[in-house]
Amino acid sequence: TDRLVEGVAVDSLGEAFVTGWTTSANFPTTAGAFQTTFTGTEDGFVTKFNSSGSALVYSTLLGGSGQSIVNGIVLDSLNDAFVIGQTTAANFPTTSGVVQPKLAGRTDAFVTKLNPTGSALLYSTYVGGRSSENGYGISLDSSGNIYVSGLTCSTNFPTTAGAFQTVYKGTCALDGTGGNVFAAKLNPTLSSLLYSTYIGGGGNDVSYSVAVDNTGVAHLVGRTTSTNFPTTPGAFQTTFGGISDIFLTYLNSTGTGLIYSTYLGGN
Repeated sequence: TDRLVEGVAVDSLGEAFVTGWTTSANFPTTAGAFQTTFTGTEDGFVTKFNSSGSALVYSTLLGGSGQSIVNGIVLDSLNDAFVIGQTTAANFPTTSGVVQPKLAGRTDAFVTKLNPTGSALLYSTYVGGRSSENGYGISLDSSGNIYVSGLTCSTNFPTTAGAFQTVYKGTCALDGTGGNVFAAKLNPTLSSLLYSTYIGGGGNDVSYSVAVDNTGVAHLVGRTTSTNFPTTPGAFQTTFGGISDIFLTYLNSTGTGLIYSTYLGGN
């Protein structure tokens, strides 16, 4: 059966956290982990190795009755693991008081915070609209706010007032792939969206990674087929170059505008 690693992070002790998905009913989990039983067609996993790679510190599955994939991970100073991915499961584990406790569409992104021992979820929420979302990028600022990115096909993806782009402009395939980038900032308890915006043009746009700097600026990277992907005056490459181009976009600290945005690509 299949297993695929999607993300990795390393703590100050050199212990490695890996994430991904599995179809194995006997995927190695550890005693006391949050979820030790395979429940879906594909389950996500979060596994922590010791610094020598000789043993599992903890290993847990993460999923519901459908397909769940963990794509990205970031750690805070307490070694709480924040993960992002997507799920089709209406019973994916969420916690009370979060911004979206229920599945909204065919596939939703999720954001989940695990405690340092992998034995419990501190917070967990869906993020999505009526169609489909994939969650890929995740980052933290010094205040513990969570920055996430990915792609959405939902015309009603939850955006916030005054955000850079509140209207969906993308093109979705019949299987729900493609669409516009989503970029969002959540508070540390995942109970509210501090900002949430689309970023994209008329093609297919996806952000695979986000990094936040010490001023709260989110740096997003990904791929676009949009000839009208938003760029900024004076940027390195303001014209679409090929079938599919890289983009690099800096979103300001309030999510209301672009500091700079450029294509990067050839023909």
